[in-house]
Amino acid sequence: WSYCLFYIFSESWVIIMLSISFWQTANHLTTLEESKRFYPLFMIAAGVGRMMAGVLSTVFIAKGTDWQPTLNSVIISVVIAGVCLSVCLIVLEKEVGIDVFNRKKSHFKTKTKVSFKEGFKYIVSSKPILFITSLLLCFNISLNLVEGVWKKSVEVFCAGSANGIHHFISSVDICTSVLSIVGAIASVYILRAFKWRTSALITPIVVFIVGGMFFLFMLLRDTAYVLALQTSAIALAVCFGAIHNVFTRSSKNVLFDPTKEMVYIPLNDDLQIKGKAVAETIGMRFGRGSGAIIQQVLLGLFPAMTLLDLSPILFGIFLLILLWWFYSIAVISRHLRG
Repeated sequence: WSYCLFYIFSESWVIIMLSISFWQTANHLTTLEESKRFYPLFMIAAGVGRMMAGVLSTVFIAKGTDWQPTLNSVIISVVIAGVCLSVCLIVLEKEVGIDVFNRKKSHFKTKTKVSFKEGFKYIVSSKPILFITSLLLCFNISLNLVEGVWKKSVEVFCAGSANGIHHFISSVDICTSVLSIVGAIASVYILRAFKWRTSALITPIVVFIVGGMFFLFMLLRDTAYVLALQTSAIALAVCFGAIHNVFTRSSKNVLFDPTKEMVYIPLNDDLQIKGKAVAETIGMRFGRGSGAIIQQVLLGLFPAMTLLDLSPILFGIFLLILLWWFYSIAVISRHLRG
């Protein structure tokens, strides 16, 4: 339980506090036209941080085969990064406490509390907030459906070795960060050259292609065509899942996050602060939770089957989620034009 609680609080801090606070600041100080140029550059910085984390993880594992020293090194590095982050936040608060662009008091010092009932009111009453929440739900559910099967494949492939699993995931993170940095440079031109809808559609299209490849392999893993490759089905599942993870998370960093944040910019301050907090919290946490709930329900209904065996059903749910994702983008696009 101690590991579970540590993971829960760490994820909650990143999503509820750090991510929302950062994007609220960026949205407040950036115009819609400026966001097309600056937001991808923010993603480059995020990609560099992810790469450093992956490299450090591989260095920690190289010191030995025991998992406990690796875990200790990871926790120490997290604490050091947290201290540096706190210092950066203190300096940033002093710099943007007064809005130097508009010469007026900024709303960053104002504490806003949103009740559970009021949060749902914001989602239902505002179409942009409702469909931003929908985008987040679709992304996280589709990602979780694939990752559940993929991580099970990684566990089997690495024979349950904690260091082996950690090393493999770190390698995937490094690849993701490299692709994110390259993609962020390209997205500067994509966001300025194409309409919002075109840029926003790239992420679900990428998810459909790489996710479809993964599930298609899982459906055909026992056929003669796959067996003819003379490679274990688990190894191929791990490979296809890694490709999905790299391309999906890269497209999220490069295009999904910037296009999503652009929708907030034209909204009033109340929706930018409270509406965003509700949309991000519910969309991210409930999205991931929903993907896990779907898998748990299926495992409960079919106790004799594993996640690998449930791939056909998960693929069908995956396609339905993507259809709603495309519809949400179309609705937001009409709202932006209006």
